[in-house]
Amino acid sequence: MPPPRILICGFEPFGECSENISEKVARIFQGKSILGREVDVEILSVSLSGSIMPKYKMSQISYDAILLMGVALNSEVPRIESRAQDKLDFSIPDNDGRIEKDIPISGDGDLFSVVDLEGWNLKVLPGSPILSSNAGTYLCNETYYRTLQVSNKTPCLFLHLPPWEQTEELASLATQCIVRMLSKKYIDVAAGVILNSTSFLAAKRKYDDVHQGKWEFPGGKIEFSESIHEALKRELYEELEVEISIEDFLGVWYHEYEEVTVVLHVHTCGLLTDEFCLHSHDEIRWCRGEEDLDWIGSNHLIISSIIDHLHANV
Repeated sequence: MPPPRILICGFEPFGECSENISEKVARIFQGKSILGREVDVEILSVSLSGSIMPKYKMSQISYDAILLMGVALNSEVPRIESRAQDKLDFSIPDNDGRIEKDIPISGDGDLFSVVDLEGWNLKVLPGSPILSSNAGTYLCNETYYRTLQVSNKTPCLFLHLPPWEQTEELASLATQCIVRMLSKKYIDVAAGVILNSTSFLAAKRKYDDVHQGKWEFPGGKIEFSESIHEALKRELYEELEVEISIEDFLGVWYHEYEEVTVVLHVHTCGLLTDEFCLHSHDEIRWCRGEEDLDWIGSNHLIISSIIDHLHANV
């Protein structure tokens, strides 16, 4: 049985653009995997042949998720597109010189992604994206439409990217979109790494907890429409009765359980109060490195980034 795979597509430059941000972001995923699925990267030509390439790839390979990306030159934030219009109306020719004016793609009407975007908390996603139902009438929309024609129940989205320099932030957005597309259920969790000059704080869950006796970085579930910072301050006060300052973003880690995928958004924090009062834990410990602790999920994977952070700030 072939291994599970993901298809990520970007576009080559077109018109007067010397580069295309979607190509730069797509290439970041070459040789990578997401939740154990290998990623296929395709850079599409801005032409009819490019618009049908994902459709062709899907006839050869079964994908678990498909993410198409293109540039939105006049957009200030990323747009997650839910609809592909049954319409072509080019303002400029494509790279083959083709120009279409106010014609349908199929005549069967608009197509919609099967992804439940209304359940997404956009506040936790990098780049402050918005939901959109207007993918335009150029090659981005055409490619999205032709892909949705054959994607059936395969989760497929189009991500319109602004022409930013922050390719890593946009790649993180793409990754988080794919994780949500792949997961039957996911939980966004805010975690805080409380630091002093040389150490970081770990906390052990209480005996009556589902993760009793295991160690973690304190934090908890981000409520819908709550920001990461709001959730982190609330959770650390509820669990430890401490006031914190949120300092640096450390990264996002994923842990795929059988029934749910945990998306762990991690920030370093400073203490604004001196005393701890434990409500969800029965022990805390200041650590300097990878000590012999039984960690929950992917928490242990964060430690190398913490050590790098501490060394960089000595």
